[in-house]
Amino acid sequence: MNDYEKIKEFLKKEGWEINKQNDPNSNARTSDVFTHKHVIYTESFLRTIPFNVFLQSYELMFYENLKNSNDFIIEKVLAERKRQDLKFGFDRDLNPHVWNTILGEEVGEVSRAILEEDNQNYEEELIQTMAVCMAMLEAFYRQKSNMYPH
Repeated sequence: MNDYEKIKEFLKKEGWEINKQNDPNSNARTSDVFTHKHVIYTESFLRTIPFNVFLQSYELMFYENLKNSNDFIIEKVLAERKRQDLKFGFDRDLNPHVWNTILGEEVGEVSRAILEEDNQNYEEELIQTMAVCMAMLEAFYRQKSNMYPH
């Protein structure tokens, strides 16, 4: 599947309307035109963009209800922290060496996703790694003072 076909499948899943229309930028008589809200993409334009670049720009554009992309990232990390707490328990005050081992395992999974060019798993592993760092810092503060800093 080429990049354009991947983009087309992605937009279908996202609920974009796809129509055939005359496209003055294309040698074909008709081409796909994708519309959603106030945005229009033509097939000839989408054929010039690598799939991974399209996904990055799409994510930034369509999460407009969030203040900025950092809010989006923080929401994902906080959701992962909740998942980890439910799975492993709250208040895990582990030895820093144990935390470092857990963190190393997560970083290794990020590395594997990079080597396998697996962008979806790369994102998930980065979020898990960030959540582990957050849990480590939470444990550090609990162990240091039995309370979070103000």
